[in-house]
Amino acid sequence: TLHQLQFDVGEIFSYGYRPLQIVQSGARSSGVIDHLLVSDFVAAIGATEWLQFGIDVPLILINKFSDPQATPQPPMSNHFDIGDLRIEAKARVLDSCDKFIGLAFVPFVTVPTGKSAHYVADPGVTGGLKIALDGRVHPNINLTFNIGYQGGRNVDISNINYQHNLLIGAGILGILPNGVNVSAEVNAKAAFNKLFANRDLNPA
Repeated sequence: TLHQLQFDVGEIFSYGYRPLQIVQSGARSSGVIDHLLVSDFVAAIGATEWLQFGIDVPLILINKFSDPQATPQPPMSNHFDIGDLRIEAKARVLDSCDKFIGLAFVPFVTVPTGKSAHYVADPGVTGGLKIALDGRVHPNINLTFNIGYQGGRNVDISNINYQHNLLIGAGILGILPNGVNVSAEVNAKAAFNKLFANRDLNPA
């Protein structure tokens, strides 16, 4: 967590190639989203030495989209949208700088500012809680692990049906000379109604 009145701002870009498509008998029959480029503006500020608040404002810069519910399905066209605003807090219980293990609780909520009709936003408010753990296994290596829950309105599109999700993530941070940090992470979302049983409901 940040120190009191310390702040952090950043811009994160992510790209997905064919992140959502219709597959029949193991072969692609049509695309729903073929190209997706998202820019997230993120900012956080420390309210105390153990509590911080943050926001995430996503902009959907490129969304090559075709509505699968239209008949006939139209050709791909690009849509510029705002995603769902995310607001979160982080309350640190243990500090890995003082102990070997760090522990924090991260409650969050997303507001439906985006366009669910283009499949880049949720149809309503979502919220949940993450438990964040981190530890120093070496003076220059940190490991992290998150587990949490997210719930909202029921989502039902074709074979995609969920309301409650398990959130899990893991990462590693390497501290190199001259103040250079290198990190890698993996995150997954698993629908409780098909927990690790359906790849369409368990993206990573």
